Amino acid sequence: MPLLNGFYSAPIRLPGGYLQTIYPALFSKYPVLPYKRVRINTPDDDFLDIDTLFTDSHKLAVLSHGLEGHSRRPYLNEMASRLRSLGYDVMAWNFRGCSGEPNRKVYSYHGGATNDLQTVLEYAWSLKRFEQVILVGFSLGGNLTLRYLGEVGTSIDPRIKAGMGISVPCDFVSGAETLDHWSRRPFVHNFLRTLRPKIEEKAKRFPNQISSKGFDEIKTFRQFDERYVAPFFGFNSAKHYWESVSCRPVLTKIAVPVFILNAVNDPFLGASCFPIEEATHATSLFLEMPQTGGHNGFPIFNPSLTSYAPLAVCHFLNKHVSWLNSCQHLAESGIF
Repeated sequence: MPLLNGFYSAPIRLPGGYLQTIYPALFSKYPVLPYKRVRINTPDDDFLDIDTLFTDSHKLAVLSHGLEGHSRRPYLNEMASRLRSLGYDVMAWNFRGCSGEPNRKVYSYHGGATNDLQTVLEYAWSLKRFEQVILVGFSLGGNLTLRYLGEVGTSIDPRIKAGMGISVPCDFVSGAETLDHWSRRPFVHNFLRTLRPKIEEKAKRFPNQISSKGFDEIKTFRQFDERYVAPFFGFNSAKHYWESVSCRPVLTKIAVPVFILNAVNDPFLGASCFPIEEATHATSLFLEMPQTGGHNGFPIFNPSLTSYAPLAVCHFLNKHVSWLNSCQHLAESGIF
């Protein structure tokens, strides 16, 4: 499938990927929607908090946030609002420890925790009314979403119709090496600033399993993942973790239409995070790469819209997913 030609161009007042990343994160104020929170248990006796927007729709959108985000971030609110306008109910789930309350386990989440997404979907199936489900993920949540779709492959539940990822680090190794550059240190510092109190809280509850001593010495994701993520999730090293959970190796195994929106000037993404070859040859993988947009940004100065991302997702659903699903329905009906 040819690469998609997008129409996005960042406002001239926000030049460069850094500003296009920072401005929306600091100044987007999209209102929080009237969610109802639901808590579900996981198979390993932990919990996941899900913010729901339910009507009586048979269509559902499952939204996954980014690293150290949560379900009520402005970018999720805006995406949820736009998808509701297309008739979707919404489940915006929080990764472990991201809902405002520490999770029960010493470990929390990582970029390939597809088992937790499966648990969320099993909750959706238990409601016994959703016939069409789409999965939308941002940044780390985008990788997790696409990784899940690649892992299930042709065994995917037929109710899942499409997957979409915004600012997806399709290759964690490439992304981590990009963020190791000194110019990206402010971004990494901001993530570490939010991760530190979580590690300290866990160190108090699990003093024999985890320690926050020496956290000040951690300056890169490689150091953090080497110390905290890899050992708790059974990986040999940070690199082993990155290679094991990246979605790019499994993109061609995805059996439903997939859309990826990655800006060329995204300061979080390395060259290998853009699966151009896969999108060129796969029949249902769509890749849009505007020159501008930053990371999870794509800002728009508009009274009713702050980001291009919801527009791109809705356009993809209307144009490509509806058409492909119609073809599938006709084929199953024996019309052609």
